[in-house]
Amino acid sequence: MNRHSQHKDPVQYLQRVLSLSPVESATKILNRRAYHLGIRKPIKPVSEEDLQRKRGRAEEQINQIRKDFWTTNVTTLNQSIKAVNAKDFPELQTALDRLKMVSTFRSDFETLGTHPAKVDNLLLALKRLVIVPPKQAGALKESYLKKVADGKALKDIQKMVAVIRKEFPNLYRMEADFLDSVAKVKGRYVSPESASSGPMIDFEIPAWIIYVGVFLIIRILTALAMRG
Repeated sequence: MNRHSQHKDPVQYLQRVLSLSPVESATKILNRRAYHLGIRKPIKPVSEEDLQRKRGRAEEQINQIRKDFWTTNVTTLNQSIKAVNAKDFPELQTALDRLKMVSTFRSDFETLGTHPAKVDNLLLALKRLVIVPPKQAGALKESYLKKVADGKALKDIQKMVAVIRKEFPNLYRMEADFLDSVAKVKGRYVSPESASSGPMIDFEIPAWIIYVGVFLIIRILTALAMRG
C-alpha cells in the first residue's frame, strides 16, 4: 500500500466494495479501487442529464464532420475529429474511428476521382457509404444496386470496381462487400428480401412451354390435314 492510501481504512474500503454488484456497479468498483490505491482522485458522478447533453454534443459534432468531410481541408478535418469527446459512447466512438480512418485515405479518393475509369455515380456512392452511419449505409447499398441493374452503364461501373480492387486496395477494403456485390450484378437486380418474401412473377415464357406449344400446333395441323 503506498503513502497515498495509508490514511484510507482498508476494512471500510472492502465493506463498501463488497456491497456493490460487479455486474451493475463495475465502474464504481474500479473507481473506488483506484482512489483507494492513490492512482487517482474520486470521480464525481455524472448525472443522466449531463450525460445526455454530452452525447448530444458529440453527435452534433460528428454530423457536422460528415457534412463537411469532402469539402474541408484535411488539416481542419483532423482537428475537428480530435476535438470530439465520444469515449463514453461506444457507438459514437466507433463512428469517429471510422471517420479518422477514412480521412487518412482522402488522397486516394482524390486520385480515384481523376482516373480514366471513374464513373461518377459509383464514386459518389462510395464516398457517402464510407462516412454515413451503418443504418443509412444498408439502405444506400440496396438502392444503388437496384439502380445499377436497371442502368445502361453497368459494364463501365464494374470496370471501375475492378480498378478499385487492383489499384486502390485501401478503398476497396473499406467497402469490399458492397463493391463485390456491384461486380456480381447481372442485369435486373432482385433484393434478397424480395426474393425470400414470396414467389416472383416471371413474365418471360420458358423455352419448354414454347416447344410444347409448337409441337401441339404441328399435331393439330397434321390431324386436320389427314381428315381433309
